[in-house]
Amino acid sequence: MLYIYLILVISMNILGVLPLIYGGKKTANIAFSIVSFGFSMWTLANYMLTVSDSLVFWTRISIFGPVFIPVSLLYFVRSYPVKKPDFTIVQTLALLILPAVILMLLPTPSIVKSAPNLTQTEWGFGYIIFALYFCSYLITVMYIMFRGIKKYTGQNRTRLIYVASGLFITLTFGSIFDLILPLAKNMDYISIGPLFSFFFITLSLYSILKYRLMDIRTVINKSIAWLLTFTLLSTIYMIYVWLFQIYISQESTALFLSFTIIYWLCSAAAAQPVRIRLQSRTDKLFIKGKYDYKKVLMKMTDELAICNSIKDLIKIINNNFKNEIEIDPINIYFPEKYEVKKELSEVLKLHKINEGKIILTDQTLDNKNLLIKYIKKENPPCLANDHESDIKQEMKNLNAEAAIPCFYDNQLICLILAGGKMSEDPLNNDDLDLFTTLAPQIAIVLDRIKQARTTAEMEVAKTIQMEILPKKPVVRGLALSCYMNPADHVGGDYYDVYDINKKSWLIMGDVTGHGVGSGLVMFMVQSIISSLLQTNPDITPSELNYQANNVLTQNLQRLNEQRPMTIITISTVDGRHFSISGNHDNIYIYRNKEKKVESISVNTIPFSIGLTNDLTKEAFEENSFQLKKDDILLLATDGIVEAAVNGDYKKEQFGEERLLKFIKEHSDQPIDDIKNKLIRTVGKFTNNIFYDDVTFIIAKAV
Repeated sequence: MLYIYLILVISMNILGVLPLIYGGKKTANIAFSIVSFGFSMWTLANYMLTVSDSLVFWTRISIFGPVFIPVSLLYFVRSYPVKKPDFTIVQTLALLILPAVILMLLPTPSIVKSAPNLTQTEWGFGYIIFALYFCSYLITVMYIMFRGIKKYTGQNRTRLIYVASGLFITLTFGSIFDLILPLAKNMDYISIGPLFSFFFITLSLYSILKYRLMDIRTVINKSIAWLLTFTLLSTIYMIYVWLFQIYISQESTALFLSFTIIYWLCSAAAAQPVRIRLQSRTDKLFIKGKYDYKKVLMKMTDELAICNSIKDLIKIINNNFKNEIEIDPINIYFPEKYEVKKELSEVLKLHKINEGKIILTDQTLDNKNLLIKYIKKENPPCLANDHESDIKQEMKNLNAEAAIPCFYDNQLICLILAGGKMSEDPLNNDDLDLFTTLAPQIAIVLDRIKQARTTAEMEVAKTIQMEILPKKPVVRGLALSCYMNPADHVGGDYYDVYDINKKSWLIMGDVTGHGVGSGLVMFMVQSIISSLLQTNPDITPSELNYQANNVLTQNLQRLNEQRPMTIITISTVDGRHFSISGNHDNIYIYRNKEKKVESISVNTIPFSIGLTNDLTKEAFEENSFQLKKDDILLLATDGIVEAAVNGDYKKEQFGEERLLKFIKEHSDQPIDDIKNKLIRTVGKFTNNIFYDDVTFIIAKAV
């Protein structure tokens, strides 16, 4: 029994030390180590209870270790496999109250009153507190673990299953024999409880080795290989000693020592190759060594197809390279601020995963680096062993055995530096083929991510453009309905309606071209017009256009842009008499009394605004017109009359004649109905394929 307990104690201490040494000081690793040490102390104390006379002392020690197990397990399941938000200070204090109280009571008779012998141990009230604390916390831990098993998929789920199974078996039976039965005054079976920790050790160790529970399986696998190597060499030496004594001499000390020295010198030289060979043989159990090329490629292709962020991309690359191909470490470099900068930076920054979080490090690579120079010259993925000393040494400095560059439009947008295989097999042509196949896929994903961000920004710009349009425009004496549909995310058409100081304004414009550049000019004009009207509400349409032209021309000259804007400005006081100025497409007036449509040209200024500011104020003229009851006014950009059938300009355009006919046929309908039917009519004509912005205002005199 001594040897069994000794093996259990040593195993649990090793299991506790390894995550701290090799796994980093992560919350999950620290908590797991404390749990292992707690099991170790519990096992040691229970053995000592069967051989020592200091029963009270060892009974208290058998409780001391397990006090730390439940609360440590709570921290473990909160941090593994995916780290959740840290406990708040209040939550931490609440969790630590019971174990703190138990630890304070432990040296007193409040937990163990007396123990004349093992079967006559007398418990205090503190032991009941300990039992309640232990059971309630562990029930919570197992509940969280089983929820995690249902929630997670893949290796995260498999790891949890192994750890949860080991804990469940160990703690269930350990509690029965060492907690519940002692409460019932039965101490006959306490030595059995610690034996169930074998399940915790075995399943946790298997999970570490097979499923990377604590990122230390390579260390353990190497340790096992070294142990096997030492055992093999020692066995061979013992056989040599035995054969020497039988067949050569038991007396020849000098000869024996000479052979011994030669043997161990040769063994020292051969130990590393033997260890690697043995480790590669045991890889089939713990580290795959080889992988299914097609399976890995299909898996990564599927995951890359739905990847929408650099964060997800890093996780996909990291998880597949480490778990499927079993390469470590993986260092991934992207151009600085790749997602937000239009131009690619020449500086590549290292992105790492730490406790499930993406960390942007200070480590950078630039064009001065030998590897970067070589990659930009040669392009394909490369292996360190295939190169001369300079490149090979540079890759060694970066802890890389493979460099996987990802290019898009001949620009380096990602560099993956992969370390060696955990099995210590060299990277080969199959690996290189996989890297070569994956590199362009990763580049396409990165470009898609960048474009998606641009598209999202364009959506924001479109939203802003639509939001600044008047929501419920009102003009005295008119019923109004307005519409704007940009051909791109952001359009160059512009309309606005103002009611300032008893004067109402209808304004429409069309910037040359369409898209982002035209949209920016449209924003600029809207700001200029709004400012001029707010500062001088009595301004006339011609003067408004004159001042707007001067400001816009200066702005466009600064920007070195040639994007003038056709514009029409109309003002009215009563909704019957109108002043008009501009250079724009025709406006249309349906005369209800005459049952006909007039087409009025708008050319009271020589050019579009923003083209030149050499025009005098007198060059900006005005006209006027009137509306009678039930007359209809239509202002529109050229997007309607120039709309092409099925989007094909070579066939037919909607045209002015079709537009006039439409107005006449629908003139007796409510203004909103006319708008909606015009939208549907033009949409049907073009099959909703538009290459220009469509904007119009319909007003009916009431």
